[in-house]
Amino acid sequence: MYGATVQLQSILAQAQSSSNEPVARRPDLPTPVDDAVTRAVVLDASRSAVWAALTVPEELSEWLGGRVEELDLRPEGRGVIRRDDGATRRVRVVSVEPPVHLTFRWWPFESAGTPRPGAATRVEIRLAEHPDGTLLTVTERAMPGSAFRLKEPS
Repeated sequence: MYGATVQLQSILAQAQSSSNEPVARRPDLPTPVDDAVTRAVVLDASRSAVWAALTVPEELSEWLGGRVEELDLRPEGRGVIRRDDGATRRVRVVSVEPPVHLTFRWWPFESAGTPRPGAATRVEIRLAEHPDGTLLTVTERAMPGSAFRLKEPS
């Protein structure tokens, strides 16, 4: 397993047990906007190692909560993530520029026969060189017109 994958797993565990506040509060990092959650962290790994942890199905499966069974990393490419209970999560790639950014839409896990077509969110992943490794910034936002909300309005 790549070192970046281990770090990503740790970050996700921390994020799941905290509120929707950015991991780091620095003026040079993005801040959350309505219907968006942004997290940014510097990983002690090269940008290519972090990119592999985010795009190689075996590595990505380690921290997404299911097996990445399909992942076509081209604009309009599709992906499928399957949990052990059989529920699937659909993915549609919006844009990709290795090893700098990946943007995709995805839908919540759904069991057979229970699609949730209006609940998609858009995830933008950006990687930047940093003196201490790689700055990973992830922003997830509700799709325009979606009934799904990431945060309650203030």
